[in-house]
Amino acid sequence: MALPCPDIGFRIIPQIALLMGPCLGGQAYHPIMQDFIIQCRKTGFMAIAGPASVKTQTGEDISMEELCGVTAHAVKSGSTHVVAEDDKDCMDKAKALLALLPSNNKECPPRIPTDDDPDRIIPDFENIVPAQPFKAFDMHLVIARLVDNGYFYEIMKTFARNVIVGFGRSAGAPPASWRANPHGLPAHRL
Repeated sequence: MALPCPDIGFRIIPQIALLMGPCLGGQAYHPIMQDFIIQCRKTGFMAIAGPASVKTQTGEDISMEELCGVTAHAVKSGSTHVVAEDDKDCMDKAKALLALLPSNNKECPPRIPTDDDPDRIIPDFENIVPAQPFKAFDMHLVIARLVDNGYFYEIMKTFARNVIVGFGRSAGAPPASWRANPHGLPAHRL
């Protein structure tokens, strides 16, 4: 059994796949093995087989978007981490993500200077988080007030709406953040 060539960067450097056009057949195995996938909304597709093959094998008519577009991967399967509107947006989102990641597994994530005081008082915090523990609220509002300058790079926005995953900076350093989102699913249903 022949195995694909080992990727010398696996778990050593951050790897990001940009789906800016069709990636069909055996090539579709490569993006899925990367750390992050950024997929263009109208032109990025990833599948082992295309609509014609599905029609031949099952008799089902299916569009490229239904089979292997953003809905299939960013919403249903969770394979796509970030959705971009076009090629330029895709490149910009990749650059923004790389700015939050270390260059390799032996470095810390890059720290940048900030004027945002990590010990600042957040006066409207009590208005965002309800006193009742089972009342839903939008955790995005909390995150925006905690991270430097309100900037948060969210991944997997449309996959599991009751969980928020992404990167923000605190005191200039980008810790990863994972939070439950009571607004996506009320606490009594978690």
